[in-house]
Amino acid sequence: MPRVARGEPVFEKQSGDLDFSLRIMLRRNKLFGLWAAAHMGRWGEAAARYVMEIIDAALAGTADDAIVARVRGELVERGFPIAEQQVREQLELCASRAFHELAKELRIADAAAEGLGPPREA
Repeated sequence: MPRVARGEPVFEKQSGDLDFSLRIMLRRNKLFGLWAAAHMGRWGEAAARYVMEIIDAALAGTADDAIVARVRGELVERGFPIAEQQVREQLELCASRAFHELAKELRIADAAAEGLGPPREA
């Protein structure tokens, strides 16, 4: 990243891109963790804890390959035979879904900020 001071346009754009990329990764891991938890029979608090483990692993710098291997191993342990490639494809689907969800949320937020949202009742 070019070295520029905060407030300069280049920094703000790259910072915004980084923020969006981070949000996509977090949403992807949440969706992926929920998918895996459901296939492991984890619901409620157990599912929420599992999702946080997946998110924390990614934030700690764990590579996607390691997360895929971990999830696959846990699925197999719980009697859900699945190929690594299928788990990887699910992670990619979660990434795509996360991107589209966040892009839609941002478009809605931008429209609302510009006064283009739904009419408000008085």
